[in-house]
Amino acid sequence: MPQHGQKGLTVSADLVKAIEEFRDNHPELFFTSNPDVVRFAIRKLVADYEKEHKALSPVLQ
Repeated sequence: MPQHGQKGLTVSADLVKAIEEFRDNHPELFFTSNPDVVRFAIRKLVADYEKEHKALSPVLQ
C-alpha cells in the first residue's frame, strides 16, 4: 500500500523476483525491453496463481 504522498508504482516482491529470474535465466535476451520482461513476469505470476488456486483467468485466454 502506498504511503501518503508517495508517487510511483508499488509492486510485490514476487513480481520483482520473477523479473530477476527471467533476466538471469535468459542472458541471450539481454537487449529485451523492460516492458517485455514485465509482461513475462506478470504472466508467470498469473499462471502460478492459477495453478495454485485452479482458477481460470481471462488474462491468459
